Amino acid sequence: MNVRDLEKKKYDFIYKDQGYKPNRYGHKNYAQRIYKYILMLKPKTLLDVSCGGGEFCKWCSSKGIKTCGIDISSEPEADNKIVWLKGIAQKLPLKDKSMDFITAFDLLEHLPREDLHIALKEFKRVATRGMIFSFHYTPTIKIFDSPLHHIVEPKEWWIKQVRKYGTTIIINKENKDYGLIFFDDKELQKVIK
Repeated sequence: MNVRDLEKKKYDFIYKDQGYKPNRYGHKNYAQRIYKYILMLKPKTLLDVSCGGGEFCKWCSSKGIKTCGIDISSEPEADNKIVWLKGIAQKLPLKDKSMDFITAFDLLEHLPREDLHIALKEFKRVATRGMIFSFHYTPTIKIFDSPLHHIVEPKEWWIKQVRKYGTTIIINKENKDYGLIFFDDKELQKVIK
């Protein structure tokens, strides 16, 4: 079984075999801490990659943002205002420069290391105004004898990687094991100050 097939199998297990339960691994909404910044940015369109149960997408849609969520495995509840897609971060089924912002909360560390820059290039291809990421710096559980966090690196390493695709503006320092990076948007710099 190749790495991507194994990843799909793990997330099928998390989302389907265990059933949906808010706040359990794979179902947490990490974006809650930045709602105010999203509102200040006033995006017209937003793609949430690895959208899970779709809580963040639903919130964005409720604020009038044309929202799209994509996930390798989950099947959020139907919502006529949100476009739900099946797919992977490494190959987004969207046109170039078709979304204002791309968000990816608790995704990048889950990618196979060799796919990290493939995904970041895809995000840059699709986003017109910027990208917002969060990631964990620590190892996590294994499913099917395979770690969920394939990339376990310190904050400085992550900053170096994402800077290749834009300028890092802010890091959330609330938790030493969890980082939040905004980049590639001068508006964010103004909003955050």
